[in-house]
Amino acid sequence: SSPTHAQSQCCYENTPSPYNYYDRLYKDNHGISSRRIGSVEVIPSQQTAFSFNEVGLLYIPFINHYSKQKGGVRTTLRGPDTYRNSASMLMAMHHFNNGNGSVVKEIEGLNNTCNIRMIGEMFDSRGSPVNALETFFKILDERGHPSALLGPMRPSATMPLVLMTGIHSIPHMSPSSTSTILDDKDQYKYYWRLIPSDTGLARAMIDYLRINLNVYHVGVVHLNDAHGTGFNNALKDHNCKCVEIRSFSFNSGNKDEMKIAIKLMKETGFKVFIFIFFYDDQESFFTEAYEQGIVGPGYFWLTGDGDLFMKNRYKKTSVLANFTQGMGQIKAVGTLPSESDTATGYDRFIKAWDSQNDQSISYYNCKQAQDVANLTCGDMSYFEDRPINPHTLYVYDFVMTLGLAACELSSRKGNGDYFDGPELYRQVIQTEFEGASGHVLFDPKTASREPSSVVFALYNMRKIEPSSIDDDYIFYSKDIVMQTIESPDVNHSVWKNVEGEAFIYLDGTTNPPNDLPPAEHDFNYLWQIRFFGLAVSGIVLLTSLLFGLWTIIYRGTNVVKMSQPIFLIMICVGTFIMGCSIIFSTIDDSVASDRVCSILCMVDVWFLVIGFSTIFSALFAKIWRINKIMNVSRFTRVVVTVRDAMVPFVTFLTVNTIILLCWTFISPLEWKRVPVEGKVDVYGRSTASYGRCDFSQSYIYAAILAVFNFTVLGIANYQAYRARNVSTDLSENKYITISMVCITQVFMLGLPILLLVEDKINVSYFCKVIIIFITTESTLLLIFVPKIMKQKQIEEIREGTGQQVNTQMRATRKYQVPVYETSEVNSTLRQE
Repeated sequence: SSPTHAQSQCCYENTPSPYNYYDRLYKDNHGISSRRIGSVEVIPSQQTAFSFNEVGLLYIPFINHYSKQKGGVRTTLRGPDTYRNSASMLMAMHHFNNGNGSVVKEIEGLNNTCNIRMIGEMFDSRGSPVNALETFFKILDERGHPSALLGPMRPSATMPLVLMTGIHSIPHMSPSSTSTILDDKDQYKYYWRLIPSDTGLARAMIDYLRINLNVYHVGVVHLNDAHGTGFNNALKDHNCKCVEIRSFSFNSGNKDEMKIAIKLMKETGFKVFIFIFFYDDQESFFTEAYEQGIVGPGYFWLTGDGDLFMKNRYKKTSVLANFTQGMGQIKAVGTLPSESDTATGYDRFIKAWDSQNDQSISYYNCKQAQDVANLTCGDMSYFEDRPINPHTLYVYDFVMTLGLAACELSSRKGNGDYFDGPELYRQVIQTEFEGASGHVLFDPKTASREPSSVVFALYNMRKIEPSSIDDDYIFYSKDIVMQTIESPDVNHSVWKNVEGEAFIYLDGTTNPPNDLPPAEHDFNYLWQIRFFGLAVSGIVLLTSLLFGLWTIIYRGTNVVKMSQPIFLIMICVGTFIMGCSIIFSTIDDSVASDRVCSILCMVDVWFLVIGFSTIFSALFAKIWRINKIMNVSRFTRVVVTVRDAMVPFVTFLTVNTIILLCWTFISPLEWKRVPVEGKVDVYGRSTASYGRCDFSQSYIYAAILAVFNFTVLGIANYQAYRARNVSTDLSENKYITISMVCITQVFMLGLPILLLVEDKINVSYFCKVIIIFITTESTLLLIFVPKIMKQKQIEEIREGTGQQVNTQMRATRKYQVPVYETSEVNSTLRQE
């Protein structure tokens, strides 16, 4: 057909050139001297022009999306990308036909060994499935079976057309239709694509959200059509239960369904959403989303590949004018400019793309769809915009893939034998090369591009500074801020930042929003009860100091000498150390770091064990001393020195110290925060936890300490039982026995309670404080109060009668116990 009036001003169709040579050859010979063999139009060649006896022409129509038809009214145009896609196809055919390997090296000189050539023709789908089918049938009627078919761009128009091309055994590719439904080879037999299916895009999206943004709760809203449903399913299939995905859908243009979907999305409380629908519905959807409060600061909206963000400007009255800032889009871009000296397919394509001239542009203008009114002529400005739309790269590689596959089949068959559509399709999906869109590699099961062979990029929508060019609009740019890189794990995407770039969110910062509302969490910190513990600790420390001071002051009196000051001081030191352990137990991660809390866990154990060892050693030594005197024979003398009495203390302390050292250096306690079982919110997040010293890796040391100390406790109680009938003036044996029994009861009852209330940190802390308080105070009061009262009584007697207390009670010098006969034990002990 002849060019339209608008085209005729920039198209010189009848002027011979290297670009239109094969178009004229096809036009002059089609249906006249040519013959059809399989998918190839075979035309005899002139010896002066070719080294072959014949030329095998592949006729490939491109059903492109030039205009849009709605309500019977057809509008134009969609934008320069439509022109660029067609120009890319025509440039690729020119390179292939002339053996130009500037972009794909395998093409270099291929025209000298392969007689396959290609021509293309453009048609307008009008964005309509019906019109796409009508166009296809028109091609069949007027041109016969095409060798292959490219387009349409939208999945809604692609799917019904793929069914028809499958019936006619025509290899078919769309540069942008990514629906996973098209991977079904039983239904869509000869469909293949150079863009990965939604499976690859879904993988890149989930990995980006999960690994780079730490997002584990995502809402997905999509059109209730094959593409939207397929994309949603792809997201869930790749998710592997790592991310909670909740899906919502609506039919295009149905505002009531949009309103319901947005209401349900709001009820989830999610802050991160993926939307899969075209710009036709964006204004209505986001206006409603804004009114319901799920668009704005604190929210992140992400979309996928395709024509989802076509506009770079919005009227200032539009909701999208203010809230497009900070939205993201992930696309399969094929490849990107090289960051090193090695040129990528993109770099080689750009070099060829920039080499256009008036002759090539005139040819591209002539080849645009002929029935599109008001079609603007292309010029050099169409080739200057950067970055190049990835679909333009896929269109170029579409031609190269077909050409390499066709030449491979032609050389394999030989003798003028050609191939049909199914043979060409099978060879296509086996073809592998370095193209404009990167490493071209197909999944043989689905005939889709292997996702690991392309680069995915994250685009950041950024508001452009106000300009005086158009005061009625807000302008946006799409900037690549992250891209995937090659990874050994082909099932997962690895993202890296583009140098010098960072994603800017709606609030103007680079801090991504949380995926959920802030969680209400009870950390069970030691708030008010902490002061109770400190008060108890203060009482223990104060009483220990006071009783110790009293011992020092009255160390020369017979009352203190009879009990031996060294043991009394040991008891005070032990209770003081145990009292300090309460202070360390009071500190948690509300006032200190986890590292400090972990250190204090072991310090607490050290103070508790050493303090207990000191107290109990003193009590044990005193009761052991009494029993040793009790067990001597009637006529035997025995001397029990302080050194002898210190042996149990040193032994007891040494064993505990060795165990504690092994525990500290081999498997020290660690501070951990443990969730309270059953306390979760609607998102499964823990709403309560408690901090504790974790014994899970060091139970053996705690068990050894417990066994050793309880064994000694049992022996001490046995010694106290043996000395139950011994009577002295201060009844010290009785009070020691009561103290040890009290300690035994407290530990036997308190430790099981501590284990039972482990997850109730305040109760557990309270029980621990009470155990230490009873242990220390019962010992101090039972040991010191009788002595203080006796000393007071002696002083009163001294003041009232003037008698010397020394004539009533005498103590041996140097704390030595004289030898007594058994018959004199009771009087001797009283004198002691």
